[in-house]
Amino acid sequence: MSKRVVDHRALHLSGSSKTINEFLYYTTNTILYQRGIYPSEYFKRSKAYDITIMVADDPALKQYIQDIMDYVSRWMTQQELKKLVLVVSGVETKQILERWAFDIQLQLVDNSAENISPNEGGLAERSDVEIRKEIQALIRQITSSVTFLPLLSEDEPCTFEILVYTDSNTQVPLQWQLSDPKYVLNAE
Repeated sequence: MSKRVVDHRALHLSGSSKTINEFLYYTTNTILYQRGIYPSEYFKRSKAYDITIMVADDPALKQYIQDIMDYVSRWMTQQELKKLVLVVSGVETKQILERWAFDIQLQLVDNSAENISPNEGGLAERSDVEIRKEIQALIRQITSSVTFLPLLSEDEPCTFEILVYTDSNTQVPLQWQLSDPKYVLNAE
């Protein structure tokens, strides 16, 4: 078996919980489509950030992603979400082929007259337009990086998992399990 493993270093995201959740939704769909984890007929075109993005149209896949994003949204609102990782692995071998990590840094919102200064742990305030342009650039970067990545094997179908890193006291669904970090071995 050839070595075709890829370890994507973490992308650091900052912004409002709504903006980050929306970005994670579109990014998950983009990776699944671009990497061919599911057939193209499982997706439909959608417009976001002034670009066309493929999003899940298959009811089961769409629901699975939406269920996770609902929890992600809740945990971001409660400032409990630290990182989200999308892991691509072989169905039969279970070999981790790709690991897309997104570090989460929520933009603190202060409704009072005085904003939190960056020295006090707050994030520098940026406009929604700035954040949206950064997100647009990140999605384009992910899409364009596919041309440089090794092809996923046609001999073995792939699957994906979404790992969610939260505070240790966060309430998670009973059917969810603790997991190892699923690092790519011998990443190049």
